[in-house]
Formats: sequence, C-alpha cells, structure tokens
Amino acid sequence: MKVKGKEVATFDAQGGPSAKTPDLDFPGHFFGPTAPGSSSLEAGAPALTTAWGGFSQIADGTPLREITMKGGKVDVQFQRHGRWISTESLAVPLTRADIVSGEEDLRGKGKGVIPPSWDLNDFGKTAFHLKGTDEFIHTTPETELAHQAGAPEVLTGSHGCIHIRPSDRDTMISAGFLQQGVTVKVQPYHAAPGKATPP
Repeated sequence: MKVKGKEVATFDAQGGPSAKTPDLDFPGHFFGPTAPGSSSLEAGAPALTTAWGGFSQIADGTPLREITMKGGKVDVQFQRHGRWISTESLAVPLTRADIVSGEEDLRGKGKGVIPPSWDLNDFGKTAFHLKGTDEFIHTTPETELAHQAGAPEVLTGSHGCIHIRPSDRDTMISAGFLQQGVTVKVQPYHAAPGKATPP
C-alpha cells in the first residue's frame, strides 16, 4: 500500500494465473490473469450472483433455519428483510442436499450439517469491486472459516479476482486502505519486483 507515493504497508494477495484456462467444474468460466492497470475501488458490499453454481446468491452471515414441511420434507430457509425464504425458491434453486454437499466440501466429509448462518458465498463477507472490471478484492469461504477458528488463512488461486486474508481485510478496512475511491494498481506479471515471470 502506498500513500502519496510512499509505501506504508504490505499484504499478501493471490490473483489469477498467468494463462487463461477453462474451469472444468464451471463450464463457460475460465481461470485467467488479473487484468493489469489502475481501477477505483467501489464500496465494500456482499457480492451476490447466480454465476457460480448458486452459493453466492446469499450473503455471508445470513441467518439460516431448517423447518419440517407438510409431508415431512425438511426445508432450508434464509432470512432476508425479516422474511424467511426457501433456498429452493432462489433463481438457482438450492436443495438441502446441495447445501450439505457444499458444507462437506468446506468443512470435511461427515461434517455437512446446516449451520446457523450462511458461509458458502464464494466472495466471503465483503467484496470490493474494481470499477470498470469484472474483478473484486475478496476473501473465500475457506479463509473466512480459518479466520474464525484462529487457524492459518491460506490463500488460493482465483479466476482473476484478488484473494486476500480476512485478517488483512479487517486491518486494511481499519486503516482506510479498502474503501470507496481508493486507487488500486494491478501490475503485469513481469513487473513484480524480484520475482521471476510465471510460466
């Protein structure tokens, strides 16, 4: 981070790979380089989208509940504007089995219970859109879970967004680095000082 051209803080981050490759788990999506250039940050907000299999339709931290319907079916519901809404009524419907599978992928096999609040949003709690691009600075469900547990927050590669640690996000917000109007400059891969150009 630089203020008036002077470096004041350094944080680890993980962008996209140096070459564009298809994501076989999400047909039509690609892993690709984070676009170089300068962008202005938009205000931090939950990122809601149907583009990534449905889990990002619900904001991180949204209250959840399970209720038994007539006929014995168990329905998972989330709270929005004071109303309880079935996850099966979303634009991309999510069944209880879908959510349990997502929780098992996040927490480990055999631990796929329905938690009291949503933790599967691919963009974490708060995402910061890089204006003029389709990219965000954000955390992930895995790093959010590690942060809550006091465990190491391991950064993973992205499709092109910039992944950061939840602990660093909180620090950067407190310091005023992550806020609307801040300029973010993404360097080309070869421009990283002291680093070899990725293959």
